[in-house]
Amino acid sequence: MRLLIAEDDVLLGRAIADALVQEGYEVDALPDGADSFFYASQGIYDLLVLDITMPGMSGLEIVESLRAEGFDTPVLFVTARDTISDRVRGLSIGGDDYLVKPFALAELIARVHALLRRSAGESSRKQLVYGAFELDLLRHEARYRENDLSLTVMEFELLEFLIINKGSIVTRGQISDRLWGYDSDIGFGILDVHIHNLRKKLAAASCIDAIKTIRGVGYQFKTALEIEPRESGENVG
Repeated sequence: MRLLIAEDDVLLGRAIADALVQEGYEVDALPDGADSFFYASQGIYDLLVLDITMPGMSGLEIVESLRAEGFDTPVLFVTARDTISDRVRGLSIGGDDYLVKPFALAELIARVHALLRRSAGESSRKQLVYGAFELDLLRHEARYRENDLSLTVMEFELLEFLIINKGSIVTRGQISDRLWGYDSDIGFGILDVHIHNLRKKLAAASCIDAIKTIRGVGYQFKTALEIEPRESGENVG
């Protein structure tokens, strides 16, 4: 697998690259945002590790541009910024995970492994069909009534988990553990951002109110008979 490291701190970028090469990955490391975007837009990488603050083009701008062009390559942001607003923005524009500097290389490697496992779809099943939903578990592609939902890796994982537990209430803790692991310090606010983004994409395909909020507890994915196509201009909450 080939990874792209975009980090303007040359020494840190080299340390990250060396650590990932030791794990068996092929790695390209660049210190400039504009060059990193050009490389990433070639569609040859399995995962991008992006610093947010870089000369030429920020990591956020890189992801915004890539997602606008239809690239769904998993993205791990690494940054010195540690505010909730920064994390929310990074995830809401299409990032999949967020690691704050300073960090241990072992933790970065673990996050990379996890994102690549999700992206590869480690499962013996190949397809999940539920009502008008069709999920390709190998390609991480989801459709609703022939409409491509264009989900990020994390949004796909979230939709899959909700559908598997259809009709049942799943707590925010259960969802967080499934998506990020038991030891993750990801706050529930980040989960809510992913729920919001998933709802917007479902609404764009005329699937509205499929995800019900159970206040103070979590979420519930409605049964197939309860989900009816509606106009996407209505409020999705």
